[in-house]
Amino acid sequence: MSRSLPDRVAGLYYAHGLFCSSHPVAILSLAISIILICCYPLINLPMPGNTPKVVINTTVTNGSNRSESSLLYVQQVSLRIGVVPWAEDLALSDAFRAPLYEVFNLLEIIQNYQDTET
Repeated sequence: MSRSLPDRVAGLYYAHGLFCSSHPVAILSLAISIILICCYPLINLPMPGNTPKVVINTTVTNGSNRSESSLLYVQQVSLRIGVVPWAEDLALSDAFRAPLYEVFNLLEIIQNYQDTET
């Protein structure tokens, strides 16, 4: 009489577990090498924000004196913020609020900037 499907699946899992417990070094080596092979393409993947963006600068010629002026300026601002000194009476939420305040303050300064020549 043939075995039922659940019995065959149970036997397959039993044989697999027996093989893995009998050859632990080979199984661990195989698993680690598969993980490393799968992660290898991620080494050369550029992280977002680390590479500069290429911007094509198109200039417009002014009609009166034929001087060139740029249409677009791209700037990157890096802001490093920390809560120093850390007092015992500060809550963990203060560690988030203080840097975020500085970021929004810098964003407001950048958005409200007006060039005197324009």
